[in-house]
Amino acid sequence: MSHRTYALAAGTVFLLFTLAPLLRIGLRWPVSINGLSIPFWESGAMALLNAYMAYQGLRLARKAS
Repeated sequence: MSHRTYALAAGTVFLLFTLAPLLRIGLRWPVSINGLSIPFWESGAMALLNAYMAYQGLRLARKAS
């Protein structure tokens, strides 16, 4: 697998992972793990982190062309 393919795949996966926290925030879905409620701000932070990782992966894929 080439570096470009790997970076493109990683960027796409992180882009998909960005959608889950955004959907949770947008639709106001409650999440609790073992009785502990996860606040919406943590989902926002996770969405930002995933979006940054997607940006970096897709930027590297474009640069490797």
